[in-house]
Amino acid sequence: MLRVVKKKDKLKLDWTARQLYEYHQLGKATYDNAVQRGLVWKVDKKSLLIHTIMEDGLVPPLYVAKMDGSEAYDFIDGKQRSYALFEFLNDEFPLTDIPKVKVLEEDGHIEMVDVNGKTFSELPDYMQNAVKDFSFEIQVMLNPTDDEIADTFFRLNNGVSLSAMTLARVKAADRKKISEIGAKELFKKSLTKKAMEKYDNEMLVVKSYMMLQSNGDTGLEMKDVRQCMADMKITEEDSTTLSNVFDRILSVHDQIEDKRTAKRIFAKTHLISIVPFIKKSIDEGRNEEDDVQWLSDFYNNGKYTTKSDSYNSTVRCGTSKKESVKKRYLALEKSYNACMQHIDARRNFHAEGQMIA
Repeated sequence: MLRVVKKKDKLKLDWTARQLYEYHQLGKATYDNAVQRGLVWKVDKKSLLIHTIMEDGLVPPLYVAKMDGSEAYDFIDGKQRSYALFEFLNDEFPLTDIPKVKVLEEDGHIEMVDVNGKTFSELPDYMQNAVKDFSFEIQVMLNPTDDEIADTFFRLNNGVSLSAMTLARVKAADRKKISEIGAKELFKKSLTKKAMEKYDNEMLVVKSYMMLQSNGDTGLEMKDVRQCMADMKITEEDSTTLSNVFDRILSVHDQIEDKRTAKRIFAKTHLISIVPFIKKSIDEGRNEEDDVQWLSDFYNNGKYTTKSDSYNSTVRCGTSKKESVKKRYLALEKSYNACMQHIDARRNFHAEGQMIA
C-alpha cells in the first residue's frame, strides 16, 4: 500500500521558563546551530513577549534537535524568544511600551498594573513567579541530519521577515566553513556588531570566494550569492587562501597612514574588489609594503573614491551587477600592474647601483 514517508522521530516536552533558563546556564540548551541568526529583537519586542508570558498567553513552540549520546538540546528555532527571557531574568532591560498587566486582587476584582520601566528584580514576587512558572512547548527532533535541520528552519521561517542572507545561509552547502572563516579578525574590526549579527561577514567570505573563482567575472547580487552558497565546496586550499588574504588585508590596512584611505578599503565593495590582487601579491612573494604603496595610491583621491573614473562610476549604483564588478576588477588590475612594475623597476635600479658601487 502506498503511503507518505513520515518525518524523523519527534516528541513534545513542556519546560517552565525557570527550567529553560537553568538548562541554558548548564549548557544543556544551546543556540550555536549553524542555521541560527544573531540576536535582532529590540527591547519593545522583548518586553511584549514578557508581557505575554506574565499573563500566560500563547507563545509559539520552540524547536530543538536532540542527538543520541548528547545531553544538549540544540535550538533550531526560538533563539530570539529564549534570549529575551534570559536577558530579562538577568535584569538586562526594563519593560518598555507594554499594556498594563491584569492582576486579580484578594477581594476578587481585577486591577490593571503598569510595570513599564521595571526590570525583573523590581517586579513583585507574584509577577516574578508568573514569569518563571510559564510553560514553553518544546518540539524535539530526534537525531536529525544537517539537511533536515536546515529544511526545518527554512520552513518555520519562510515568509517571516528574515534577511536574504539568513535564509541563504540555511541552504549553504559549506555553512560551517563559511562561519569559521567569517570569524577572522578582519571582519571584527571592519564591521559593526549589528553587521556581524546580520552575517555580513559571511557574505564577504562568499563574495571573496566568488571573486577568486571567477577572476572578477561574476555578478555579486543576492541571486548570485544564493546560488553560489547552495553549491560551493570550500577546500582546505580555499580556506587557507582566504584566511591568508584576509590577514594580509588587515595588516595592510593598519599600515596605511592616511585614515580616509584606510577606511575606504574596509568598505565592503572595495574590500571584496581587492581580494584577487592581494592573493596575486601573496602568490608573487611580494611584501606588505608593496600592497600598502599600491592601495595608498589607488584609493587616495580626495573626495573621489579612486583615481580611476571607470572604477568610480561603479560605486554610485548597481555595485553588485556583473558589469560593475568586472569594471572594478579591470581598473584594479591596471593599477596593480603599473604600481608593481614601478616598484620592481625602482628596486632593480637601486640593486644595480649597489652592485656598481
